[in-house]
Amino acid sequence: DLPEVTLELEGQDALFITQILNQAELAKNSSSAKDMIKRGAVKVDGEVVDAGFSLTSGQTVVIQAGKKAYAKVTVA
Repeated sequence: DLPEVTLELEGQDALFITQILNQAELAKNSSSAKDMIKRGAVKVDGEVVDAGFSLTSGQTVVIQAGKKAYAKVTVA
């Protein structure tokens, strides 16, 4: 079973992938999140993403960070 995480925009227009990885606890910290993105170890719905990737309100995706960390993330 995938862990399901709902994140709040908190006044922002979008959440960038580094913020998402941190808030969903798929990365230990911002530095770790950026490193995983640079290595191409972050996938959203099966596609490798770069640091410019973001989600807006109402989107739900499956994020894989590294080999074993997965979560279904919804932005509210």
